[in-house]
Amino acid sequence: MGTPELKQLKLRYDLARFETRRWSFTVAVNHACNLACTYCYEVRDRAFMSPETADRFVVFAAANGGQCGFADVVWYGGEPLLSARLVISTSAKLKQTLAELGSGYASSIITNGTLLTGDLAEELLASGISSAQITIDGGRADHDRRRITSQGERTFDLILRALEAVPAGLRVSLRVNMDNENLPGLPEALRNIAGLRLRCPLVINFSPLLPYGEGCKTGAGSSLWTSWKPLREEGLHIAELLRASCSLGLAVRLPLRTDAVCAAVARQAVLVEPDGTLKKCWTDVGADTGTVGRIDQPLSLDNQELVDWLAYDPTAAVECHDCELLPMCMAGCPWSVRNGIGLPARCHPMKGVMTQVREIVEKLVSEGLAVFDPESGIVQGKPAKKRNRKP
Repeated sequence: MGTPELKQLKLRYDLARFETRRWSFTVAVNHACNLACTYCYEVRDRAFMSPETADRFVVFAAANGGQCGFADVVWYGGEPLLSARLVISTSAKLKQTLAELGSGYASSIITNGTLLTGDLAEELLASGISSAQITIDGGRADHDRRRITSQGERTFDLILRALEAVPAGLRVSLRVNMDNENLPGLPEALRNIAGLRLRCPLVINFSPLLPYGEGCKTGAGSSLWTSWKPLREEGLHIAELLRASCSLGLAVRLPLRTDAVCAAVARQAVLVEPDGTLKKCWTDVGADTGTVGRIDQPLSLDNQELVDWLAYDPTAAVECHDCELLPMCMAGCPWSVRNGIGLPARCHPMKGVMTQVREIVEKLVSEGLAVFDPESGIVQGKPAKKRNRKP
């Protein structure tokens, strides 16, 4: 990519991350979890956000979101449903406050799903939370070996039952983790998902499991950089799973979009810790690193950590200049770039297989096996029993 193209790319990127039409908040309501995942990178100090801090967050979020006309909130943890009552009351309060200011509100939650019930999902919806991300970790055996409760109990079937209880109004993004160990069990996992009696819309995101964050420098996560298959194989696995998913009538979101900007480098985006500390990157949750301010104080460029995030330039990664996927991945995760993680560890999963993925999608669509929405990047499969039904 030549200098003029790089300048245009950087300009489009900067316009997106410095846009002022919305504020984005990720709220870590606690540092606690009912699971003991083998690869978890977060600190478990059992810190919980107090109602008083939650009220201060509402003031902070309304002041900023009200000024620009829109606020987007992601409820996070730990496990946010351990603080379900706080999440629901705070979301409802912020939604109402913003409405009184004439501002919009959108909200989602990232949960392991084990505490989710149909009634609780209805309450989340009523408070303004319209989508949830839930994770499974391969087939039943692999998942139940790695995503266990703190008492060592299995969770695969518990999560599937929770998915069936989710009402139609709550959209679910199902993150399916991928690494060397669980690849053989992923087809089984897809069949389990396809067999559910779902009321809610569900989209699968295949996500390679990689060790981002300080917590992954030791423990189970430290070996992941060296244990993953070569990059091309990673992408080919996603391509193969795409074909299998469509044959089961499942929807998959491909990592093909070019308009996504990491919140860590966006001007109007912060992560709120349980005590009201502000950070930029999710990998700093519970850590002593990454503080850029507090909810009761204006953000200031006197904070060097904030300056470093906002001054981040993905086009400075010269090793990525000749890659066709640079406009899509922008040199990879900003945290990994800043921490010196090289190629191919931080490369986009579609690198080296874009042609194959395009061919698979085109073939599925041309044969009437799937429909593809390029705006969202979602490929929606058509199950065989529906494809073969006569009018």
